[in-house]
Amino acid sequence: MNYPHFRLHDKVYFRKIDLLPTLKTLKDFNNVHYYFYDDVIKSTSWWKEPIESFDTLMSQRVFELKDRYSKLRLFLSGGYDSYLTFLYFLKNKVTLDEIVYIRTDFSETNDKLADIELYEQFYPLIYKYENQLKNTEIKVWSTPFSKIMNIDGAFNIHTISDNLNVFTASPQVCKYFHEKDFVTGHGNIWSDPKPTISMSQDGQIYYSVNSDENYQGDLDSVNNEFFFLSDTNCTLLLKMVHILKNYFLINGIQKNKSDGNDLVEALQIPYFNDWQASNLGKVYFTDNPLRIGFPFYRGKNYLRLQTAAKHEHSKHFFTMWKEYYIQNMKINPIFLNNQRTSFRPIFSNFYNLSTNEIIESPNFIFHPVHSNSYKLPTKFLIEQGLF
Repeated sequence: MNYPHFRLHDKVYFRKIDLLPTLKTLKDFNNVHYYFYDDVIKSTSWWKEPIESFDTLMSQRVFELKDRYSKLRLFLSGGYDSYLTFLYFLKNKVTLDEIVYIRTDFSETNDKLADIELYEQFYPLIYKYENQLKNTEIKVWSTPFSKIMNIDGAFNIHTISDNLNVFTASPQVCKYFHEKDFVTGHGNIWSDPKPTISMSQDGQIYYSVNSDENYQGDLDSVNNEFFFLSDTNCTLLLKMVHILKNYFLINGIQKNKSDGNDLVEALQIPYFNDWQASNLGKVYFTDNPLRIGFPFYRGKNYLRLQTAAKHEHSKHFFTMWKEYYIQNMKINPIFLNNQRTSFRPIFSNFYNLSTNEIIESPNFIFHPVHSNSYKLPTKFLIEQGLF
């Protein structure tokens, strides 16, 4: 089984929120292994930077996917990672049959607050390159409010992410809400995993994946493809994390985890616009240190919930979600993070990018601190009364 999953006592789970109810002790948690292409990475000299250029490897991946599938569908949020993928399909003049944006406005009101990326990133990107996209179908898939809730009034587990965000755009969500559109033979391209590195206290630099930041599920079932690695090749991903490592070392950067801005600077491919540079998902709409970390004050989650609260048919949603969140926090308190705002992260192996060292199942070894350095455009904050 090559696609990402958790293993505990020979049982396989695809999502942390499905796994946690089976855990009884902290020892159980420590014994969970997040399998993330372990066999593929271990088959390489991951501590050595690939000799091919980033440009060459990105282009090779484009043509690999073109040759593998008769039709290609790119899920494009307009964020930096999917933007990179998008640029390289255009650069190599490989036609994407479909580009899909997954709406996050589950209140179904077309309120800009609930779906800023659609208006400020996706549409401007499509309009800028419309001449190159004449043979590409541009689709926006909705997220019906009626399906966010189950018949009994409980939350639909298909929409909840592992870090308890109220909604995440993922293969699981697409298959559940849009199965007829999704299961069509297209190669479904997701611009993952995020290339991130971590630095230990003694200055060693590692590559790992936080499961909360990676789409999960049975990726084989509907032709899902991560762009930055495949089930047989991780050379492109290794190139990217080594570029990040070099960037840290050359610039004397000392912090425990890279962020989106580091990748932009390291690759020297600038953001598309200021909205993309704001890294909306990381923004917290509070300066209260006691509230930092709670998902109902974070980025897109906050804006969706604020929008739902403004409309009659969905205004009860925030209260219901808050109760759901608190209930989850009470069920397994021993698995909460240090801020007691979410469950502890589960990491894949940590691969030392200078030696052949591997730290396995390091669930309590690395705990990157919260970073609140991202800022939204001030004009927007003032307009919305949030500044």
